[in-house]
Amino acid sequence: MEAGGLDAHWNTHYTNGVKYQRMNITLPQPVVKKLAKISNKSEFIAIALTERFKALEKDVFRRRLIEGYKEAARDRDDEKDAGADW
Repeated sequence: MEAGGLDAHWNTHYTNGVKYQRMNITLPQPVVKKLAKISNKSEFIAIALTERFKALEKDVFRRRLIEGYKEAARDRDDEKDAGADW
């Protein structure tokens, strides 16, 4: 890390030991208008994205859990069917 908290890349800096990277993004105009009213846009976007990532991870977990229950139910049904032959 270079002096002043900047590392060798012009778009990356460190604050309180956390690495930050500058990004250039394009947003729809209605979102830009709402975001204009927010004082700390970077923090707002970071929190919103973090919450969205958590929701996505939770959704993936939920789908895997449901698939696991379905597979277990199929296995139980297969065992019952195999027992019916006796």
